[in-house]
Formats: sequence, structure tokens, C-alpha cells
Amino acid sequence: MGRFDNVDIDNLWNEEQENFSNDQYYSLLIEQYKIYVEMADRASFRRISINLFFLITNIAIVGIMALGISRSSAELSLGLLVLPLLGLLAISYCWWRVVRFYRHTVNIKEQVIGALEKRLPSSPIFSAERVTAEKRGSFTPLKRIETYMPFIFMLLYLGIYIYLLVSWS
Repeated sequence: MGRFDNVDIDNLWNEEQENFSNDQYYSLLIEQYKIYVEMADRASFRRISINLFFLITNIAIVGIMALGISRSSAELSLGLLVLPLLGLLAISYCWWRVVRFYRHTVNIKEQVIGALEKRLPSSPIFSAERVTAEKRGSFTPLKRIETYMPFIFMLLYLGIYIYLLVSWS
């Protein structure tokens, strides 16, 4: 998990709850729970969308680079290729940072959902679904892929640059 394992959720509950009847309290709790689960779902969707955007962008860039290298007959200035290389490395680094941000955001939201579920009659998402998925290792492959993929593209870009450096020297 990481540094957000024990999120301080003391601020989740308001102190003054005397104005509500028991039915009103649980009705509001259910509505807030629904809204928050929807927000967590949207954050997860944004995380997946961002991963897909960066993955498709990087695959397209590598394809264009490969096509350009295969059709290039003239020598290029390797010094001029350093700037695009730095740009591609920066894109990959930003990808890693954005994915990391969303992974932490979703983790925090899941913990808040867990705290809300402690006051509900059942815990379908946090206790049942999440714990079962973690025991089975369902999230591990995805976490590894989204963590390592930006670095794989960084290495790929460096490899292409080294190939150009060696072949055109």
C-alpha cells in the first residue's frame, strides 16, 4: 500500500448530530455513501483513462520514431536529438507521477469508504470486495504494470537514442 495506509479520518464525522432522528441520520449516511462511492469510481476511471492516454501516446511516438529511423538515409545531428529525448523522458516521468497521484487518491477514497461502511449494516466494498481481491492478488499485476510502464518507455527511449548514437557514429 504505502504511506497512505493509515489515513486520519477523524475529520470525517461531524460532532453535532443531535438534530437528526435515527432514520434521518441513516438516510443521509446512505446518500453521502452513494455520492462518495461514485466519486471514488470516477477517480478510478480517470486513473485508467490517464494510463491509456499515456500508453497510446508513447506507443505512437515509438512507432513514429521507428518509422523515421527505418526511412532515414541522412545523418541526423545527435545533439539535436537530445532535446526530444529529454522531452520524452519528461513525458514518461509525468505519467509515473500522475498515475502515482491517482493511485494514492483512490487508496484514500477507499479508506474513507471503509470508515463510512463501519456505520452501515454491511461492508460490501471495503471489507468484502477489497480484502478478498487483495488476498487473491487481483490488484498486484495492475499496480506493477502502471508503476513500471513509464520506466519501460524511458529505457526504450534511451535504447533508441543509444542505438542512433552507435549506428550513426
